[in-house]
Amino acid sequence: MKKIFLFCFLAILTIKSRAGKIQVCASCEVQTIEKALQQAKPYDTILLRGTFRLDSAYTITMPLSIIGQQAVLDGQGKTGMWVIHANHVLIRDLILQHTGMSYVEDRAAISISKSNHISIIDVKIIQSFFGIYAYQSKHILIERNFFDGSGSSEFNAANGIHLWYCDSVNLIDNIVQHHRDGIYLEFTHNSEIRNNISSNNIRYGMHFMFSNNDAYIGNTFQSNGAGVAVMYSHHIQMKKNTFSRNHGPNAYGLLLKEIHDSEIKQNYFVENTVGIFMEECTRLNIIGNNIQSNGWAMRITGSSSNNEITQNNFLQNSFDVASLTANVQDNRFYENYWSDYRGYDLNGDNIGDVPFHPMRMFAYVVMRYDISVILLRSLLESLLNIAESVIPIVTPSKLVDLAPLMKPIQHD
Repeated sequence: MKKIFLFCFLAILTIKSRAGKIQVCASCEVQTIEKALQQAKPYDTILLRGTFRLDSAYTITMPLSIIGQQAVLDGQGKTGMWVIHANHVLIRDLILQHTGMSYVEDRAAISISKSNHISIIDVKIIQSFFGIYAYQSKHILIERNFFDGSGSSEFNAANGIHLWYCDSVNLIDNIVQHHRDGIYLEFTHNSEIRNNISSNNIRYGMHFMFSNNDAYIGNTFQSNGAGVAVMYSHHIQMKKNTFSRNHGPNAYGLLLKEIHDSEIKQNYFVENTVGIFMEECTRLNIIGNNIQSNGWAMRITGSSSNNEITQNNFLQNSFDVASLTANVQDNRFYENYWSDYRGYDLNGDNIGDVPFHPMRMFAYVVMRYDISVILLRSLLESLLNIAESVIPIVTPSKLVDLAPLMKPIQHD
């Protein structure tokens, strides 16, 4: 068995060592990409220079490297650029533009179909329908790319990065803007989304469904129509991301629906309509986050249970926590800092001696009757909250932090 493996390894090395380079430009011996693809052998490198106008997409059927010195491929509003049906393909340092819109195909600047070990690096994709569309593929690297879509509404736009039934994908240091969803994952497992910026997208900065054992770390999701949605998944790590300025009646910093056994740690939720919305979530660790200047810091449905919310800073939110049901006792709030807390600390251990109830009566009223928000910070709001604190009737009595902190936590 070892001899067979060694033979295969040496055979691949031999093929790669014989790989050639094909120059393509207006003054080169090979002047068209079609001819270069016809002449290419496995593991060859095709070097592109200049501008190429396409009538149809190019299909890659063998291991190749396509590298440009900022070469431009223009779809002229009627086609994508690359369709990959092969393993071990690299596309690097190109400008891909003007795919046009299509309602009959998933038109993308780069399509990846049932292929493994694909790398897309340093590519600019401008005014495209889909940017990169990958399905049933594994071991994909999408790094340092720039995506600027052309859609003005959900009906004439598609996603910047679209992954469907993929595995072991790394999205690193990309910028995605002006698409329907900046990043879309469905049935995509064992993947990492790190240090990307997804902003000013029509719907979600990231839309994430049925995808397990994934991590997104250090990303910025800003000024998207509906924020970020993570749904129907388990064992997700969400760490050191920034969710900011996602405004609208149905906009969230982070929407969580049926998420289980996951961690939300050291994130920033700033200036969103709702910082975190939880529906039917269980066994989440929400720890060490800064939740600041949101309309609602957290909204929790009664079907969410066994969640741990601790060591977070709740700072200057209009409403801290809200729920329309009293069935919240299985969610544990403990040792959080609340800027609205007015308790005292007699023994100086930085833990308030009086528990804090983060849901106020007026929050309940606004959840029932949206129009009542015009009374925010009015005398009536103050009177309602004082009355409820003296004789709790509506707000969940067990939605309480028994050990509120006196000072904000300094997170790394």
